[in-house]
Amino acid sequence: MEEVKWFMNILGTRDYAPISRLISGFPQDMRSPGDLKKQIEAALLRGFTKSPSSRRRVKNPQLHIRELYQKVGTDLIEKTPRLEVRGDLNGLILTLAGYPKLKPYQHISLIYILYKDDFDNLLQSITDGAKEGKGILDCFPSSPYDRVHSLLRVEYYFESIIPDLEEHCQRTLSEVPVSFEDIEQLFTRLQAAELHDDRLAIVALYLLENDRYKDDANAKLINYVISRYYSNLHAENSIRVINSMHEVEKLKENVNQLETRLEEANKEVSRLNEQQRAHLEVATSTIGISKDFEKQIQTLINEKNELMGLLQGSQQQLNLFRDFSNYIDVLRGSARFLYICERPQFIASLFGFDSAYTSDVINWGKTKWTKYRGAIVCINRSSFSRSKDWVSLEKTLEKNTIPYFTVSGYDEIGCVQQVITYMMGADIHDDEHVLL
Repeated sequence: MEEVKWFMNILGTRDYAPISRLISGFPQDMRSPGDLKKQIEAALLRGFTKSPSSRRRVKNPQLHIRELYQKVGTDLIEKTPRLEVRGDLNGLILTLAGYPKLKPYQHISLIYILYKDDFDNLLQSITDGAKEGKGILDCFPSSPYDRVHSLLRVEYYFESIIPDLEEHCQRTLSEVPVSFEDIEQLFTRLQAAELHDDRLAIVALYLLENDRYKDDANAKLINYVISRYYSNLHAENSIRVINSMHEVEKLKENVNQLETRLEEANKEVSRLNEQQRAHLEVATSTIGISKDFEKQIQTLINEKNELMGLLQGSQQQLNLFRDFSNYIDVLRGSARFLYICERPQFIASLFGFDSAYTSDVINWGKTKWTKYRGAIVCINRSSFSRSKDWVSLEKTLEKNTIPYFTVSGYDEIGCVQQVITYMMGADIHDDEHVLL
């Protein structure tokens, strides 16, 4: 039963629905995460009343937790055979770390079906580690997790973006270098490049030549390429998302205006019909006017339907915004952020940050700042008109041991890119030099 309680603690709210579908007889009319969690836990606890191989009929849905592991793990291996790593636990941990979208409940399921004989001992190590705040992949002393982070970028992420990098090189460089003799030649070509996109292309070409990206000695170069690639990608996506949001708002406003006009036209038709009944002597002329208004109503209905079609066509762009929001949730993790600017609402709502106005923060006292100990403060440096206010705020943050970082500029898109770069841990910071 303790295993069930631990298992429920590693689930996220988005894990409940797929797990509920694996439990035979589970109610399909539940929608709220709270109800799903309660019923899943009850079904797994009832599963302990029967052996994993029992097939007798039961009134309430139930499933032994080890059977759940079996279903989840088997499905994962069928879809991704590379995950079937037997006889080498460290190799499995390394492989799992290379799939960042896998959830903790999928990790434990794979460990169960691949290492059943040692599972009880492994589970004990995992639950003990959980008491210390460790994740599943951090609970094994011999796990080379420090190397995993580097290997993830080299072996998995870099190879996955090679086609895009090759296209970027062809698009960016007018004269593509044929070869590099050594790192000194790379340094020379980087010095001659003025734009970040040119530097990205040059470093990418260097790593692709002779598969240098597979050499651990080039890990920093690889990290730079990946960071810059995803920074560019997310900046482009941010622009598309923001433009899509503005466009959708305009479409909604047009639909609302048409609905208002349609409502007014309907009221006018009703008024004319009442007038028709009250003045039979002008019935013919009134009917004619009514028909004219009906034609206008039909025109308005057609215009509304056309705009509704445009709204449906924007669904893909809205889905992009949801994906972007999910990505930000993954980057942010459990950290709490405070965004300070003269107009903080847009960026704060986009990233799920707390927000505060620069003019207010200048006057905050110790009691107010105590609330944000343990949080990370993001400050738009451009919103400070007086240097002494900025210096005072820096001293306050340092005195209260509150970590912070800055962005600058009045362009919201530029600030969004800077926040994403910080959250990704990118290794480049100024416009003149690339810090590898």
